[in-house]
Amino acid sequence: DLDLHDYDELLSSFLVAIERATFTPPYQTIYYLYKLRYQKEDSRVHNCIKMRKCSDYFRTQLRNFVPSKPKVYAAAIQEMHQLPLCTSPIEKIQCISTSLRHIYLALFQTISAADTISLELLCFNFGVLEILPVLMFVLEASNMKTAFSEVMFIQDQISAYCKNKDQLFYFALFQLAVSITEACREDEETLHDICLRANICSQKHIANTNTKSTEGVK
Repeated sequence: DLDLHDYDELLSSFLVAIERATFTPPYQTIYYLYKLRYQKEDSRVHNCIKMRKCSDYFRTQLRNFVPSKPKVYAAAIQEMHQLPLCTSPIEKIQCISTSLRHIYLALFQTISAADTISLELLCFNFGVLEILPVLMFVLEASNMKTAFSEVMFIQDQISAYCKNKDQLFYFALFQLAVSITEACREDEETLHDICLRANICSQKHIANTNTKSTEGVK
């Protein structure tokens, strides 16, 4: 008999195979249409990414672990570089999930200089306010030019059969990071102002996003 984790893994494998067959042939055309539709949003996000604006906000206004050099999160950045190359929604979500797992592991190694704890126990011992600044730093370091289009493509095309709570949690974090980056405008405004412009009710949204996964990280 399959346990829940094995079932999720099997379903995920089927989804990857099905989506590859479905999306790979027309992907370039579909993705081009998304980039065309969200060109302005992509441009705003990329401008903020180039100026490193959001990680500076977090570094000065919130308790965080954003480093001055990206080498600590090199594995997460490398994985984030692969996101535009993935041709199906589930593969893109898996890419985001892998990048965030690298972030969690790097955080733990940075804080405790050890790697003996399991990633399953580690991942949800950090809240959104610890993870989000680093995710935005990784997004900036990856210099992604189409982050907003990536979010919209995944959001629109994701299969209803994708029910892995951890992967959906990671995607929600990525959506939040991109939304805040896209809403960034003035040099003097506060992070709270940015969140309001992004239509994020910070306390409620953070509370919902920070809900612990019951599945853990396998």
